[in-house]
Amino acid sequence: MRKWKHFRAWHIRTQVLVSMQVLIFVVALGCCLASYNAAKSNIERNYKANCERNLQVIDGIIGMKLDSAVTLVRETVVDEAFLSIIESENRAGSATFSSTATHRLDEIWLGVENRNDYVGGIFLFDMEGCFYRKLRANRNTSWYMPYYNTEILETLPWVEEVALARGREVFYGYNLLAPETDASSISFARQLIDPRTYRPIGYLVVQIMPNLFRASITADSDFDSESYAILDPDDRLIYASRARDAVQTAVDAYLEGRDGYLFEIKENEISGFKTLVSISTADLNGISRYVRVMTPLILVCSVLVSTLLAFLITGMINRPLKKLKYVVENLKDGERIADDFDEGEIGQVGNALKRSIDNSLGLRERLIQSRLKEREAELLLLQSQINPHFLYNTLDSIYCKAMIQGQDEIAAMVLALSNLFKLSLNKGKYILTVREELEHVEQYMAIQKLRYKDRFELIVDVDEELMDLHIIKLILQPFVENSVYHGLEPKLGSGYIEIRGERLEDTIYFRILDNGVGMEDPSAIFNGYGVTNVVDRIHLFYGEEYGIHVTSVKGCKTGVEICIPVMKEDLI
Repeated sequence: MRKWKHFRAWHIRTQVLVSMQVLIFVVALGCCLASYNAAKSNIERNYKANCERNLQVIDGIIGMKLDSAVTLVRETVVDEAFLSIIESENRAGSATFSSTATHRLDEIWLGVENRNDYVGGIFLFDMEGCFYRKLRANRNTSWYMPYYNTEILETLPWVEEVALARGREVFYGYNLLAPETDASSISFARQLIDPRTYRPIGYLVVQIMPNLFRASITADSDFDSESYAILDPDDRLIYASRARDAVQTAVDAYLEGRDGYLFEIKENEISGFKTLVSISTADLNGISRYVRVMTPLILVCSVLVSTLLAFLITGMINRPLKKLKYVVENLKDGERIADDFDEGEIGQVGNALKRSIDNSLGLRERLIQSRLKEREAELLLLQSQINPHFLYNTLDSIYCKAMIQGQDEIAAMVLALSNLFKLSLNKGKYILTVREELEHVEQYMAIQKLRYKDRFELIVDVDEELMDLHIIKLILQPFVENSVYHGLEPKLGSGYIEIRGERLEDTIYFRILDNGVGMEDPSAIFNGYGVTNVVDRIHLFYGEEYGIHVTSVKGCKTGVEICIPVMKEDLI
């Protein structure tokens, strides 16, 4: 609080300078941070979109190559030549096929190798455990020696899973028969079923070469930490586009949900393998590093520019303040301000002060003069009062003159006006009966009928029990007058005004209806002085819970409901 008081004690120019510097600093800092976050988000969004497109392409290439290998194998295992070899060699007790069968199988699978570059090896078991293998380019076959055993088929863990697949390919993310070999090799196995008898006749394992993934994924990237990984259905790493340990670290972060990386993944529909692309967020956000570098520079420039602008602006503000201060300090009693001020806010204050002093001096002069004319003003006030009886007598004289000259309409209008004045004055009383209030309305409508040639009709439907009840005067006539001038007068042809009155328990309801032009906005009725005067008098005399309610239909009608209580005897 003390610091705030100390700040308020500074010169206005200093306050504005400090305030603008603080404000610009906060705004500039917010803009810089927002720009940095926007740049960061935009980079990540664009990168993710680009990764999605790349994954679509990579997955399409991998799927196409796997589908080609699977289709080729399917065509081969249903070929008559292949089936005849399996049937002819299906004998118990032998771990290998005959040389003739082996030679024929070699010819068949050599054709498969020639038609597909990614089939690395074929391994065949018949139902008796007889084993056949064919590896591309005479690769090392010593790993597969344990399978030359007729009992081996019963010990292999994958056989049951493949049998349950009933002829569909089951993919594995490693070399199914030699798991300890190249970690980037994959295999798929299927049960061989004779299409003629639908009986299982053996098992087939196909090894896919590691170069299938290398040929499908290009590791060229602008980011050092970007890597592609192929995961099997159990989320084991099959293939890594960079150093395997670094890629495995990123895969572990993905599986454990750790922060620090941005991931995109796509699952292959044929094999169930997933392609995962990852990048360190620190590496990705390095592109927006220039934004971080520019932030302090922009901040400093903003403060310097704001200081210069604040200095110029406060100088413009301070000049009229100094002038105003000088004028006030040198002002003497009884003198007028001769200086003129500009049209700015401070100049307006100076001009207002100038007018205030001029008014005060003028008021002083007028006060002296008013004392001299006080008695004269009192005399003029007494002479200006009109005797009501003189007014009535004058109207009666006009009425008699009109009757003598045969001016019946003028006579009727003067008579109605005279009665209207008598009812309005009511001998100075504020309270009158409902009957007297209605007479006042009827005298008013008599004048309007003469004026408008009987265009308007007044309909009074008030319960007889209300006639002798007392109400404050002039609460119906203003609404009737409003109906005439704003409802019926703009309307073509004749119209009517209806006054209804009824009592419900201790409350009186008056409803004034007309078939005039109506209003779009019923609240516009409160813009008139007469209506607001009635509402204010009702609130003051009866209380805020009583008043009026207005309804209207444009081009059709307007209705006003007045709600007042039955007046108690002690208030009459």
